[in-house]
Amino acid sequence: SLYEEELIFRILAPQAIIRAELDYAAYDDQMQIWIGPQGRETKVYQGPKATFPYDDRGRRVEGVPCELNTHWIWDPTRTGMGCTEKDCAYVQDSLKPVNISSYIQAAGKDGLVRFFLRDAIGGKGEAYARMRIYYKPNKTIYEEEWTPAECVEALNAVTDGMADGTSVCTKMPTLDVGGRCTTMDGVIVCPEDMVTPPNSDINPLCQEMKLTTDYDFYKGEMDCWIDPNGNRQCPDNVGGNLDDCKLYEEDPKCTFIKSECVDGAAGASGTCYVTEMTYDCGEDVLVSDTESETNYQCPGDIACMGNECIDT
Repeated sequence: SLYEEELIFRILAPQAIIRAELDYAAYDDQMQIWIGPQGRETKVYQGPKATFPYDDRGRRVEGVPCELNTHWIWDPTRTGMGCTEKDCAYVQDSLKPVNISSYIQAAGKDGLVRFFLRDAIGGKGEAYARMRIYYKPNKTIYEEEWTPAECVEALNAVTDGMADGTSVCTKMPTLDVGGRCTTMDGVIVCPEDMVTPPNSDINPLCQEMKLTTDYDFYKGEMDCWIDPNGNRQCPDNVGGNLDDCKLYEEDPKCTFIKSECVDGAAGASGTCYVTEMTYDCGEDVLVSDTESETNYQCPGDIACMGNECIDT
């Protein structure tokens, strides 16, 4: 009979994988091992013979028996459990551990990998295989970012001095390694392993925080300007008018020319808090062509050359 067992797992951080190996198999009577992205698996091991009693579709292959009356062990590193059956034999000692790194990494981030065994058994039997995945613990952190963007922008405004506010970490992991690091899923993670937070006062290990801000830099008198009618306009922003360009944006007669950050309105974070927009709301007018002609009248004997005239 043909028996199949599978293990499906998801790859969260493929960049953390150093290498992956298949290094042990124990079975009765014959076995194949397949691995790869789900739906694109590759056969990486077959034993103890080059033939197998079933084809890839599970159909019986005539002339290839199942029963070999032996519990086979493939253990090139000799780190397995040894013989656990009476009729036991080591096999394929010359076959080194199989590098399966590419088959796992091929699934990509968040991809599913299928590791499955096909065991052809005559009567009673069993099958077991082992793979080892070596990885860099500090690379197992994934999707590390500060969100939402609105909160990050508000925090930058406080740091830039464009807003008053306070920030408090409301969710912090237990610090169990020297009082500064934490253990996440068996991996020791320290502040230097994380991305730099928007504010230096925030511990990089902070998982959630509360932020309060008050913007007031835009309140008060604004720069004066001369309108198209020649009148001097000196607006005062009391806090409700954050955008006085809407009128020109909606006017079909106005064309956007340029956008510039107002001097002194850019913070150290690179954020511009006040932008000056320039629109052209003029009209096209028809200008008639004009011609001019200059005549020189020189009575008497005068010779002229260019703009110089002399008596002759």
